[in-house]
Amino acid sequence: MGSEYVHRYVGYEPSGESFDCLKLGVDGKPHNPLINAGAIITASLIRQDLTPSDRFDYTLAQYRRMVGV
Repeated sequence: MGSEYVHRYVGYEPSGESFDCLKLGVDGKPHNPLINAGAIITASLIRQDLTPSDRFDYTLAQYRRMVGV
């Protein structure tokens, strides 16, 4: 999808909040795509053409590929 697409939904900067804080920025977006609410949104963008269980399997396969399992 690319960063331009992802950043339509989530910001670029760290939030400065605790790990479990789900606070949004003034633009209504989570601050960072890798933590808190931003990670939830980023995960929801992965392979939207698949069913939820197939999306999970796809993501797990990608993690396994990255670590060489």
